[in-house]
Amino acid sequence: MLFQKPWMKANGFTEADVQKGSPGKIFGRSFVLTLVMAANLAAFLAMPDTSLTWGATAGALTGLGWWRRGSPWSLCSSGGRWGTCW
Repeated sequence: MLFQKPWMKANGFTEADVQKGSPGKIFGRSFVLTLVMAANLAAFLAMPDTSLTWGATAGALTGLGWWRRGSPWSLCSSGGRWGTCW
């Protein structure tokens, strides 16, 4: 994978940590958290006076909300990815 090593380093994972993860649990939890994030973003953008600027701001804040660590790479690989989903 192209960004596997930098992502592992930014999140403090080792090869052993990655191998013991269950794909079903990982993707299942990711799906549920995506639904939570979509509902949250929909609540912010449900007002009739929503503008493009507010939509972009809410999307950026959503992405930043999922950033857990202080590494810029972590922001780009995790939080930034969520922010660009919307």
